[in-house]
Amino acid sequence: MIQCFVTDKYVSEFQSGLPRLVSASKMDSRYKSAHPRVLHRHDSFLEILYARSGSGVYIIENKRYNIAKGDLVINNAGVLHDEDASMNKNLNMYCVTVTNLHVDGLPFNCLIPDGVSPVFSAGEYRDIIEKLMSMIYFLLVTKQKNFIEACTHLMTALIYLLLHLIERNKNKTINNIPTTNKDYIALKVKNYIDSHFDEKITLKSISDSICVSQSYLSHAFKEIAGYSPIQYAIRRRLGEAQSLLSMTALSISEIALRLGFDNQSHFHSLFKKYIGMTPGQYRRTYSNL
Repeated sequence: MIQCFVTDKYVSEFQSGLPRLVSASKMDSRYKSAHPRVLHRHDSFLEILYARSGSGVYIIENKRYNIAKGDLVINNAGVLHDEDASMNKNLNMYCVTVTNLHVDGLPFNCLIPDGVSPVFSAGEYRDIIEKLMSMIYFLLVTKQKNFIEACTHLMTALIYLLLHLIERNKNKTINNIPTTNKDYIALKVKNYIDSHFDEKITLKSISDSICVSQSYLSHAFKEIAGYSPIQYAIRRRLGEAQSLLSMTALSISEIALRLGFDNQSHFHSLFKKYIGMTPGQYRRTYSNL
């Protein structure tokens, strides 16, 4: 028998109180492909994803990342992210969302420092991380109130492991500064759409705003983002619609109007085309109210 003792005093990472678990999900490949969660961000919590099996592509702030079994994806609060359903090859994942997270030196509800890759391997901690996320999900599914505290402590253990892995992977940096003219144009297009996605957007309106020809901005953006500017705007709108349907009591017509859809039937048809179900079906399936 090998017995290990705690020998070192330590200072808690959570001086401002423990983070709070928001949700846990077990995401099945076939369902994700049929009903994808398109381009969106979470302003009030961060998202931790773990690939149980398979492979795929995640898009985080216009950068594409290949995901394989044993990989982790960290989406800080406020970070836009998407998934390329066409690249999904039996990608099954766990997802945990967390709020009230204060890590010294980082913004509220953030785990990944600026410039560090949000995608990395769990390495030798793969089995432990998968078991922790599996236990959190299993206990939450039972809906027993006395399990919530247990889930909170499991989540805290998970975050400690992630902080260790992130520290170890700090050399895996990403360049967020445009280095070519196409990068610069693509960023300007993205910023314009992100600021105006709830308005009527055309290539002409983008071109007039950033003073670049429609053909060049469209080519540059698609080369970097993988989508045309108009496709990006549609995904941005529909991703926001998914968030509003699941997290607010706004009516479907109010959501459509808020996101710049003058024609509600057009909103319904686009939503069904991209998400694989109607807005009403999505709300009944995913609403947490």
